Amino acid sequence: MFSLLNVGAISDSQPESPLMESIEPTNSFQPYITLSKVLRKKMLRSIESDFELVYVGQTCLCWEALHLQYLKVEALANSGFIKGVFHDNVAGKFQKFQVLLERFMEDERTKGRKRYWNYVQGRFSLKSLLQVPEISGYYEEEREGLTGQCTKIRDVLKAIEKSINALWLFLKTDNTESWWKLRNIVWTFQTVEDPKDLKLLADLKRGLQRVSLSS
Repeated sequence: MFSLLNVGAISDSQPESPLMESIEPTNSFQPYITLSKVLRKKMLRSIESDFELVYVGQTCLCWEALHLQYLKVEALANSGFIKGVFHDNVAGKFQKFQVLLERFMEDERTKGRKRYWNYVQGRFSLKSLLQVPEISGYYEEEREGLTGQCTKIRDVLKAIEKSINALWLFLKTDNTESWWKLRNIVWTFQTVEDPKDLKLLADLKRGLQRVSLSS
């Protein structure tokens, strides 16, 4: 989707960019060119609000999936199967999830753009950004003949906890507070399909803060 929309070019020419301001009307076609300039600004703002919706929605889905995976592993850890293991290097997958978030935040410091623009462009180089790993390959005890790395339940649980902390830091460093600015943008230019989505990320940040304080 991002490649079809030519996100790289769009994000480099936002509504207030010098490229936009360089379009000057001529005397003979002033009404037409002025109208085109207004329409272009409106179109870019509409695209901007759409990408902000994508960012907010993906972040909410990421938290829901991460929370669900944590509950699954926690239930296994409390089930009494102390010899249970995961075979598919699950802990390593969550460590990669954590590293991608940390790398994104490190790169973002040098860009100075809004978080959702950085997220959209980041998906080109970090395909798995905000994609929560699946949990699979669980055995109640380690078996002979298994190939690859086996990880204990508690180690997987710790890896998910670190991922939760990384996601909390990811949200905490988003100073733009997209969910509130988004409300003003989309109500100006278009109708939101589900208005409840506008406050989901705010609720998410409060929930993550409670998890962080209780851990």
